[in-house]
Amino acid sequence: ALSNARKAATLAEQWNQADTLHYALTCLAEALCAAGDVEGAFEVNQRAMQLAKSVSPWFFRISAYAEAKLYLAKGDVRVAARILDEIEPLIEVRDQAGSFLIVKTALFLAQERFAEVVLTLERPVCEMERQGRNWPLMELLPCMALALHALGRKEVAQDMIGRCLTLAAPEGFVYTFVKWGEPMHKLLLEALKRSIEIGYVQQLLSAFPVREARQMPETCIVPPTASRFSPSALVEPLSRREMEVLKLLGQGFSDKQIAEALVIARETVHKHLKNIYGKLGVHSRTEAIASARQLGLL
Repeated sequence: ALSNARKAATLAEQWNQADTLHYALTCLAEALCAAGDVEGAFEVNQRAMQLAKSVSPWFFRISAYAEAKLYLAKGDVRVAARILDEIEPLIEVRDQAGSFLIVKTALFLAQERFAEVVLTLERPVCEMERQGRNWPLMELLPCMALALHALGRKEVAQDMIGRCLTLAAPEGFVYTFVKWGEPMHKLLLEALKRSIEIGYVQQLLSAFPVREARQMPETCIVPPTASRFSPSALVEPLSRREMEVLKLLGQGFSDKQIAEALVIARETVHKHLKNIYGKLGVHSRTEAIASARQLGLL
């Protein structure tokens, strides 16, 4: 993510197109934060915020939301709350069901205002599910599940996290869950005991820091430093061509780019990917890359 975001920012600067550069810087700040470089993320987001002033109020609000999230990541809830208070009078309808709602919910969780999280999200989440708006749901369903669990409504919380896992599993989302730390780890442990998306939940649990991973039941421990696969897990070895496709996949190539690099038809690429998925026992590009790395194939 960092590599792509830096490349995007460099290209956007060469293009000298303000809104594209703003978007690239926003992505870079988010990637830096996810990688643990919060201070670096602050610097990049400040640059994005200055640029946003010359673009539009909407872009400025995007940078303000990002700044509030960075303060939450830093543990400074007071400043994050102040930023949202200052920006709230300027928000528009589309923000109410998007970025502002996501940051506001994260703030409520940090303030342990769990009942307000549930009240704030009940109607928007139902509407988003009806409309099939999966991106904001990936951010909001975990928040609602955590709040419900904290309120002691464990059955409803498990239903909520189950809905989220069903949406997230095909795409292999990991950071969406892991960023919430120990409270989410406990929630996923309960999901595992209830046999909810077992393979996917085990993958998520293995991605948490060692401290949380050691709390997993012995029957499902997957140490973060060890592979959850073994060479014998492969139904059969990958062919030479499948390895070539896999390596390009790991470099972030699209199907079209793989076809061009190997001088083969896109339909042939699709067949190779289907074979690779079957041999690795996965269902998506993200899972294939993760599995291959754990097996030492990449």
